[in-house]
Amino acid sequence: MPLHYRFFRNFPGSASVFILVMSPIFSARAEPQKSAAAIDAEIYGLKNDDGKVGCLLFAQAEGFPSKSKKAKAQLWVKVQQNKARCTFEGLVPGWYAVAVLHDANNNAKMDTNFVGIPSEGYGASNDVKGFMGPPKFADAKIEVSEGTKKVRIKMNY
Repeated sequence: MPLHYRFFRNFPGSASVFILVMSPIFSARAEPQKSAAAIDAEIYGLKNDDGKVGCLLFAQAEGFPSKSKKAKAQLWVKVQQNKARCTFEGLVPGWYAVAVLHDANNNAKMDTNFVGIPSEGYGASNDVKGFMGPPKFADAKIEVSEGTKKVRIKMNY
């Protein structure tokens, strides 16, 4: 006979009280939470300290690399000594891609020449470049687990 049965058989009705009292404790087990993650992106190779750098974080291919409304997060940071740093915190572990723009003239958009080629610096995680167009999310994505993932992104001009 199990110990708990022997203990409760001497107290009529106490087993049902024990079950009623303890069942919320056993049934309220929460799903294990995934640890918070972060991406710390160092952007280097900027031509000058003019303007600022815009960083877009994407969790899916849709909108990557330039549709800011489809981005999970957006940051604008100062350029110092031809470098910038964007840190995205509070992320759920998963796959992400970072796109960056050196907005040297502070107009909050990527300027292009008459053919459509960018005239301001740009970059993406994994230092990917597009062929005849922007880079693909699949090439730029990085896996982020708990803790901080450090990424270096070289600016292209």
